[in-house]
Amino acid sequence: MLNNISHHLGTGILILSALMAAIFTVADVALAQNHWISAFAANAWKLFSFAFVVILYDYTGKRCAGADNCLDRRCVMSADTHHVEKAEETLRAREQELADLSETLARETAERTKAEAAGRQVGRDLEAMLSNIPVLVLMMDPAGRVLFTNGYWIQDGYESAESLIAQLNTDPSVFHHPEDYVTMLERRKSSIAEGSNYYLEHRVRRPDGLFRWFLTRTTVAKDDEGNVVKRYLTSIDIDDRKKAEEALAARERELQLLIDTVPTPIWSLTPDGSISYLNRRFEADFGRTVDGAELQPMGWNEVHPDEKQTAMESLAHSLQTGEPYAMRYRRHTHSGVYRWVDVRAEPLRDEDGRIVRWYGATIDIDDEIRAQEALNAARERLSRASQLATVSELSASIAHELNQPLAAAVTGSEASQRWLLTEPPNIERARATLDRVVRNARSAAEVVGRIHALFTQDTIPRSPTNLNEVIAEVLELMNDLIVSEGVVLEVRLEALPTLLVDGVQIQQVMVNLIRNAIDAMKPLLGQTKSLLIASRPFGKDGAIVEVHDVGEGISNPDRIFEAFFTTKPDGKGLGLAICRSIIDAHGGRLWAELTGARGTVVSFTLPGLDGMSEGAGDQSELFSEGG
Repeated sequence: MLNNISHHLGTGILILSALMAAIFTVADVALAQNHWISAFAANAWKLFSFAFVVILYDYTGKRCAGADNCLDRRCVMSADTHHVEKAEETLRAREQELADLSETLARETAERTKAEAAGRQVGRDLEAMLSNIPVLVLMMDPAGRVLFTNGYWIQDGYESAESLIAQLNTDPSVFHHPEDYVTMLERRKSSIAEGSNYYLEHRVRRPDGLFRWFLTRTTVAKDDEGNVVKRYLTSIDIDDRKKAEEALAARERELQLLIDTVPTPIWSLTPDGSISYLNRRFEADFGRTVDGAELQPMGWNEVHPDEKQTAMESLAHSLQTGEPYAMRYRRHTHSGVYRWVDVRAEPLRDEDGRIVRWYGATIDIDDEIRAQEALNAARERLSRASQLATVSELSASIAHELNQPLAAAVTGSEASQRWLLTEPPNIERARATLDRVVRNARSAAEVVGRIHALFTQDTIPRSPTNLNEVIAEVLELMNDLIVSEGVVLEVRLEALPTLLVDGVQIQQVMVNLIRNAIDAMKPLLGQTKSLLIASRPFGKDGAIVEVHDVGEGISNPDRIFEAFFTTKPDGKGLGLAICRSIIDAHGGRLWAELTGARGTVVSFTLPGLDGMSEGAGDQSELFSEGG
């Protein structure tokens, strides 16, 4: 009986020990996650329980071997072995579970340790980032009390984050410009009361004592019920940007002032031709605003009807083709009168060549136009006066041309009277003198006829003429003048071909050239006044005539043939101009050259009979070129 009780007691203790080992094993799992000692204790308990069962089993077997009334030892041993094997299987299963669980716990512990290390690294990175970004960051409670700040201002002057937080919570006014502090408080109180964000540009005193512009943004974090749990503030230094904006605004104001005060109406158009801007001068001159602007359809009513259609078509062409716009027309002004304006516009293009804006100016040119009209009228009056003066000068020239033959006729008439009054009368000398008088009178009449032909543009007939005879006749006509001026005359006339010329006009040329040569030598007091008249063949059946003097010379050999240009104090500036016109009309050439330190030679050529066809009979040029 006692053996059975012992046997069953041992079995019960064995089962209880296995159960307790399992319980302790499961109970210590949580502890094993954090410490290896708990896992060791659980395994040690199992080993102790197992040892206790073995000892108890051995003791029970020994007791049964000495008892008289014990059961068959092999039966008991078999039963006990069965229970032990079963217990061992259970124990091994629990040990495997415990090993698997320990492995899982070890793996999870390693992963948790790695995650905690990564989290700590992220925290360090976040802290470093917040400490080094050029932005002030604050974290506050719902009431606005600062809980955290990054190292932005700590690096710039504050000793620690704690001192900065204490100052922000104690007296934040020291950080703000007095003019901006009230506005900041109002925004802050409103944000706290409403639980909303706010945005503010204000001046903040930096740790170095300088005020700089900052952009402050405050955002709130709320829980699921909508309650504010945290407030976050960031302040970015925008002082450089603010100053740049102020400088740009000042520049824009200056430019706007310049555009508005420039004394020219300035405007701009959109690519389709709609007005987008008018400066103040435009509004002052034309009384228009953007709503009724230049070049819009309603603005064309102010353009003078005579230029309206042309101006509209010109603008449409520029808008379509992109060509610059330029137009002059009369426009109705604010004062109620039409004034001439010069309207110009140029397109502004983007990088792709598309027109993005037209810029133009309306320039008042009315005074200029009227001044031009007045100038044209003055020129017309001057032209008429010049024509009258030309007629007067021409009259003086005609009188000058007629003076020589008429004076010779008068002189011859007086000589004839003296020859007839002598005793006895010298009829032959009187007759010869009267013949010269007749020739001189006819020469004067021919001069008048040639002048009349110039005005009526009649064709003057030319005839074959011996040029040397014309020169000799002129020298005879001017003999009295040559002698009275003390001029030493030298004549070198070579045989010349017959020329087809107007003898009277060639006489006029020779008279002018000889008189100019005599006038050029008048300043030579006490010196020999030499005058050389020479002729010789020139070219093919042509001739050249030269008039040499020993006067002071001329400084402008080319200009002396221009109309109204003269080197004489009492000169008219027509003689040489008429001479050149006559020679040009005959197909020849007239020019002047200096012969050295003193003296001038004036030469002209005349073509032969074959070369006269081109210029023959064209007398209209004589009057136009001669004045």
